[in-house]
Amino acid sequence: MVSSPDFILPLIHIDNVDNPFHAQIYFMREQDDKFLYIQVADWKLTELSDAIRFLSFLYAFKQLDSGGGNDKLGEAWTRCMALQSDSGDRLVNINAHMFNFKVPKTLAERGLDLFSIYDDPGGIFTFPLDHTAIVVKKVRGLSQEHRILERIRRLKANGVAFAEFIAPLIGFFTLHGIYIVLPSLRPITEIYDHPDIALRLSFELAAGVQFLHSNHIAHLDIKPDNLTLTSSWMLQIIDFGASIFVTNEEEEVSGRCSTEGYMAPEMVNSSLFNPIKVDRYSCGCVFLFFAQFNSNCQLLHFASELMREQPSERPPLHHWLKQTFI
Repeated sequence: MVSSPDFILPLIHIDNVDNPFHAQIYFMREQDDKFLYIQVADWKLTELSDAIRFLSFLYAFKQLDSGGGNDKLGEAWTRCMALQSDSGDRLVNINAHMFNFKVPKTLAERGLDLFSIYDDPGGIFTFPLDHTAIVVKKVRGLSQEHRILERIRRLKANGVAFAEFIAPLIGFFTLHGIYIVLPSLRPITEIYDHPDIALRLSFELAAGVQFLHSNHIAHLDIKPDNLTLTSSWMLQIIDFGASIFVTNEEEEVSGRCSTEGYMAPEMVNSSLFNPIKVDRYSCGCVFLFFAQFNSNCQLLHFASELMREQPSERPPLHHWLKQTFI
């Protein structure tokens, strides 16, 4: 069996469908800011010798907890959770939070990397699971991204209006940090092939950001790169790495940054700014982006209202939702 002190997350897959009574052991570790899965064993549990090897593996791994050989492995074992998938396959996963999926059958014996979907050291990776692509993103520094997405998930479960315009959190887990798991969605650039949906997307952006503001969340980095599309062309807001909780619409904060070209002037010119009104300005910039595809006069006018230099003069986004022509 291959082993290494670098491996800290064992995945045990009990196959009840394709290869009944087979136990497949994978180890998962980080390598160069990517995940690497390596299959180290495939035991047929109906064979006495393989069953003994499987039990010996479990026993040896548990002994790490009391033997002092590897504290992280021991801690992981004591915190493991058994998750049941729809097919009846069982996956034992470590430090998992509502993160329920089978080990893919296509994992190569030599390991399968999660490759970055951007040329970006920010720790964003894509990984196909049973023909469904997911994105795994590392939460950086003091970011509240996982807490904000968890709050949004609870609100969505309670049927709060307009939550559907926020990309859903699938789950999160810890492994040398916190990782969030999200669906892989279409980039907003696909609007170039469907310019007729631009006006509707402006409504969905306003609805999604208004939902955030109504629930005391400021995004603080609204821009086209942080907007995606579902397979049915519904807008989804992503990337809450810079987002914060706010107590009310008048709260002011400092020390945050946004993206040049979508950043409200007060973020540059003042030590304090209002996060809600900063989001409104950024939405105005994105409305101008949508206007490239639909030069609706009311869209252009509302964009200019959102981009007023004085933050107090920027209208709430729910004003746009009242437009009857959308």
